[in-house]
Amino acid sequence: MDGNGSDPVGHDAHALMQRLLPLCRSLTGDGVRATFDAIEDHIPLRRTEIASGSRIFDWVVPDEWNLHDAYVAGPDGRRVIDVRRSTLTNTTTSPLVTLSNVTMTIGGTELFGNQTAGRFVDVISSPSPFGSVNPPAFLQLAGPLMTASASNLTATQWIGVFGGGSLRSTTTDPLVTLSNTLFKLTTTASGAFQARGDFAQVNGLGSTNGTTFALMDLSGPLLNAIAGSTLNMTGGFLRVLAGGQVQETHPSSPFVAINGGTHTVASDASQAMFTLIGRTGATTLEVVNTSELTSSTSNLTLGTDQPLQRTGSGALLEVANASVHASGGSGLFLDTALLSATAPLLNVKAGGSLTTAADGINLSAQAKLTALGPLVRIDGGTLTIGSGSGVTVGGGSFLNVTGDLVTMNGGILNILNGAVLKASGGSVVKIGGGLVNFLNTAATVNLTNNLCAPSGCININGVNFFFTNAGNSSNVSVTNPFKNGGSATVNLSNGGNTAHVIVDGSNSKVIISGN
Repeated sequence: MDGNGSDPVGHDAHALMQRLLPLCRSLTGDGVRATFDAIEDHIPLRRTEIASGSRIFDWVVPDEWNLHDAYVAGPDGRRVIDVRRSTLTNTTTSPLVTLSNVTMTIGGTELFGNQTAGRFVDVISSPSPFGSVNPPAFLQLAGPLMTASASNLTATQWIGVFGGGSLRSTTTDPLVTLSNTLFKLTTTASGAFQARGDFAQVNGLGSTNGTTFALMDLSGPLLNAIAGSTLNMTGGFLRVLAGGQVQETHPSSPFVAINGGTHTVASDASQAMFTLIGRTGATTLEVVNTSELTSSTSNLTLGTDQPLQRTGSGALLEVANASVHASGGSGLFLDTALLSATAPLLNVKAGGSLTTAADGINLSAQAKLTALGPLVRIDGGTLTIGSGSGVTVGGGSFLNVTGDLVTMNGGILNILNGAVLKASGGSVVKIGGGLVNFLNTAATVNLTNNLCAPSGCININGVNFFFTNAGNSSNVSVTNPFKNGGSATVNLSNGGNTAHVIVDGSNSKVIISGN
């Protein structure tokens, strides 16, 4: 019986066997409970649990055992058989691991080869090569993965899901919570192999058909760092590469929340706090309506993979009463992929400071980002872009924002060596609202560049444009770009020579509708 016939009973039975087969069962334990859970979806059961140590005639109920790790290793220490390529289910709503006053350094041999790259959790179905057919591997949680307090934790990466493996959590609590904890992730290099110090990495096809995406499926946030924790990470919070996908469905909480403390992330050069990259060949041709301009359409080849799918109103990253410095790169990097944002990607609240060394948001090539808007919200905090623009859209990408690009409820936006927005490489930017909405508050924008010297920028309805590489004003439409100015201040370092927006290339287009 293969479950592919027309008999519905056979199909259901086969589906049940597929669900039951990967469960690790003994006489007692979570595997037995998970088995009963699956059977109970089909027939009613009445369960009775008897405590370990209880005597039943001449038999004593044994202790309960749950399998967490088992493997067979070769002489070189490499695991050749690994239960982590199988399954683990935790049905309790408590954290799988709770650490308090613990110092822990994680290291080990990477399953992709003979390199050292320690992770707290690896879920791997097809380690080498990606896309090969292997048994399924999944981690199923009803509660958080981990909480840590007053601890000191060091690893290369914290969570890895690879080669068609899956990590699922049904709790609405954060997957990981750090409280008053020193948390350090460092880059490991061995020959051509290099693992950045990312909090979570998801990538690679695999599993039973060789074409299943590596998946992290969450009902709650990824990370909450609170109460004086300190993050020191050479990589970012999340890296999703070709063949990976992350889904998160919390209705209101931010995906990553940093409250209190001083933190350094993405400290390696050219890294990002969030890196989302789709498969090179997964693209489609899209005809973008630019009827506001002389050239009424643009033909763009855009990525179709969705490395990150979120719903709800919580920001991708929220910083409050904390300092976060992405000292090596950008806030978000999107390449050959589709991202739909129902909430701000960056939200800096009162007492918060977020600094990026490069662009705040970078659509690198063949990327499509659709957003309700704003993309960036400053709610009394300070956002500083060290070198680059607030938002860069390049390589034939498409940014489509229904509302405002940036909203400011007070606070400060510093752009030290770039513009608010840059469009290049035949990209199209459509903003239904304003470039900046100040919400009638005393917000401040400090913009530093001298791009238009010596002849000055071209001002179109209050926006200073710098046109380069045959970029031209016929590809620009601007209405009401700065909304609800109130007592807001925009400081331009070199007056008319300082550009708000860069248009690079003859086919690059910017439309700001000001609604």
